Amino acid sequence: MQTTLSPKLQPIINTFLTLSPQEQFDLITLLLQFLLGLQRTETITPSMLRPPQKIEAAETDESNSLESLLAQITPDNLHSEINTGLAVGQEAW
Repeated sequence: MQTTLSPKLQPIINTFLTLSPQEQFDLITLLLQFLLGLQRTETITPSMLRPPQKIEAAETDESNSLESLLAQITPDNLHSEINTGLAVGQEAW
């Protein structure tokens, strides 16, 4: 499989290739620990690197259908609009 990398990554790859095999291993380990949310003292196990299993949606009964849930909305349990303040990121309202 051929992957096209951003030209901005080429200097990083070139620098990586100048490292010793041990330094490359240590860097990859550090990056994996970061991506997996591990502390530096925690060990990466092979099971952490396996692709995630396929998750399938559970079968639902009619009581959880959108139509059924919307039918349960009444004037007594319908709340008013909630003001969450001004946009703080790039969301558009």
